[in-house]
Amino acid sequence: NIKVDVKKYKDSPASVCFVNAQLFDGNTQVAELSSPKESLEQAGKAQFLLQKNISNPKKWTSETPNLYTLKMQLLAADGTVKDRSETRIGFKETEIRGETIYLNGVAVKVNSQNTHMQHPELGHAMNEETIRKDFEILKQFNFNAVRISHYPPVNKYLELADEYGLFIIDEAGVESHASEYVSTMPEFTEMYKERVRQLVLRDRNHPCILFWSAGNESGEGSNISEVVKEGRKYDPTRYWMYGGNAYAHPAEDIIGPRYPSPIELEMQVGVCPDSTDIRPSFMDEYLSVAGNGGGGLDDYWRVIYSHPRTMG
Repeated sequence: NIKVDVKKYKDSPASVCFVNAQLFDGNTQVAELSSPKESLEQAGKAQFLLQKNISNPKKWTSETPNLYTLKMQLLAADGTVKDRSETRIGFKETEIRGETIYLNGVAVKVNSQNTHMQHPELGHAMNEETIRKDFEILKQFNFNAVRISHYPPVNKYLELADEYGLFIIDEAGVESHASEYVSTMPEFTEMYKERVRQLVLRDRNHPCILFWSAGNESGEGSNISEVVKEGRKYDPTRYWMYGGNAYAHPAEDIIGPRYPSPIELEMQVGVCPDSTDIRPSFMDEYLSVAGNGGGGLDDYWRVIYSHPRTMG
């Protein structure tokens, strides 16, 4: 399904136009879609809808990052090209069944690393060379995912994650940290919602996005529920977690907890789950390494691999 907004900038005689799209697997065209023709009478936006069933496409996963090229054109009634756009897309489907998350029908474990957009010389201006180096190191060490902490990354980060095959947990930039009480204050609700709109509307067409995060350490109040509700308006196809400090938040599809010990994770989530809450578990933060730490990885991953509810 493709929805294209076409904007006419000024009132002028009616313009009849339509949108045509072509889907390519490499150099092979696998589908063509066209919208109905529409007459744009005055300045403003019109939405064009294109739909087609793609039978058994190659699936996008971290192991098989199959990408298709989507080429779109805005055409006048006589076929004259008025505008064009091109992007890469992928086909995948996530589904929660009981306590487990599935990707394309297969239960998935997420071996992830957190990241910040920072560089010792470039500061927060992350360049393509550094992103590629990071991704190649991650792939060499069998990571299959990155959680973006704690704000959406530069566009190139997601484009390269699509290419390399890295799941992304994309996070709304709503951290309040020492001022977590703002999550309960109605005067901040629209600010929370604006941040998540910017996140989802920009990034939702990237196949690398495995699920969304409603933010990091921004309180446990009703504004977090509003973030998830707002995000679902613009992407009903993916699930939501939240990086709060509580064991879980009511709005989450995927719960924490954060920084449990391995035995706590196994007892609270793996062995003795609450029968009324079987949401999958993903530790968005669990082993903060400073210096030469990190010795608990084996203990954590024994638990993760042992239980279907502990995703990673």
